[in-house]
Amino acid sequence: MSGWGWIDLVSGWGWIDLVSGWGCIDLVSGWGSIDLVYGWGWIDLLSGWGWIDLVSGWGWIYIVSGWGWIDLVSGWGWIDLVSGWGLIDLVSGWGWIDLVPGWGWIDLVSGWGWIDLVSGWCWIDLVSGWGSIDLVSGWCWIDLVSG
Repeated sequence: MSGWGWIDLVSGWGWIDLVSGWGCIDLVSGWGSIDLVYGWGWIDLLSGWGWIDLVSGWGWIYIVSGWGWIDLVSGWGWIDLVSGWGLIDLVSGWGWIDLVPGWGWIDLVSGWGWIDLVSGWCWIDLVSGWGSIDLVSGWCWIDLVSG
């Protein structure tokens, strides 16, 4: 179980290693990183910013005008992103995200999720540990089982 994933999205790139507990995502000029061992993460994405502390179980993401937050202790989170909206309840194991025309949802109980985002699409099955995302030109995949 190597446990790592990759995302290209054309020019921007990223990867995360679930074994060593470290990940990085560039997305061209904006950048981000997350250290699952130290229990802290950060994402900039140009003007918008965010961070998540996996130790205290609290996170925040701004993304310029839209905003969102997630509290891993209470198991509840929210993200607006201006017009599109979403929420995730880690206790009940259910989440939703609209993002205006595109839509998606993930059920952490059954371990299955889907998101369309109009042209690009992706899905992830947390039970089998396999997922895929297209998003038109860019692509990524993550296999949590075989890695």
